[in-house]
Parts: sequence; structure tokens; C-alpha cells
Amino acid sequence: MNVSTKEVLSSALLATILNAVLNEAWILILPSILLLIAQGFDYISALLAAPTRGQVRSSVKGMKGIKKKIAMWILVFIGIMVDVAIYYSFIITGIKTPRVFIFSLSAITIIFVNELISICENMNDIYNLPFLNKLLAKVSKEVEKKAEEQVEILKIGDDSDEVQKKNKLS
Repeated sequence: MNVSTKEVLSSALLATILNAVLNEAWILILPSILLLIAQGFDYISALLAAPTRGQVRSSVKGMKGIKKKIAMWILVFIGIMVDVAIYYSFIITGIKTPRVFIFSLSAITIIFVNELISICENMNDIYNLPFLNKLLAKVSKEVEKKAEEQVEILKIGDDSDEVQKKNKLS
């Protein structure tokens, strides 16, 4: 069997990355399991909510949902790689630091909360629960408010005094 140098190098690189990530990121197992469970509930609840929304269930839409879930896991994996790269960079430079997985835990947390909101929306569509309507409206309003505040803070090219004051306060 002929194996090219390119295949050997790419396999070795992938094995090295996976080893570093899995060796260091074992602490992420519980949050990852919780995220996986939330994604499963979201997928199932979306299937159940589709008829009440007037949507037709199809394999194309199902695959689209699965692809989104896979994309979420790619973001988590990228977060893990960034965390491991930062940790090893500190080790190489001689700076002692604890193993902290800020980027990957942030990605898992954001995706997990998004999945929980989606599950609530699906449950509301299935059962029409008034308290969920109020909760979702409040959460949506708060998220929009925070997003607008961040957009105002991050405006580029605006020389107004208000934006400069907000940037200084942040």
C-alpha cells in the first residue's frame, strides 16, 4: 500500500491536535454532555412543533437542523483549540498558568442557553403556555437591549461625544 508523505503528515497533525485537545479538555465532558442532551431535546421538540407552526417535516429540513448542530460543535472545538494553544503558549514562554478553558466554555454556554431558549419556544408552540410567552418576550427584550447597547459602544467612525464617553466608561 502506497502512502504519500502528505497523507502521513496530515494524519500526524490531526492526531497531534486531537491528542492535545482531548488530553487537556477532559474537564469539558460534563458541559458537553449537557449540551448534547439539550441539542437532542431541541431537535425532537422542533419536530413535534413543526405541525403546529404549519411547517411540513422533511428530511431536507431535518438535515439542515443536524448540520446546524454540527456547526455548533465545530465552534466548541475551535474554542478548545484556542484555549489549548493559549495554554501551551504560556508554558513555552515560561509563564505558569492554570488550565482554563474560557473560549470553549463560553461557546458551550452560549450554545446551551440558545438551545434552552429554542426548546422553550418549541414547547410554547406545542402547548401554548402563557408563562412561556411572557418569559420568552422578556428574554428577547433583554437580549435586544444588550445587543443595541453593544452596537452603540462599538460604533466605528462616529465622532460624537456620547459614543466617546460610552467607550471611556466601558
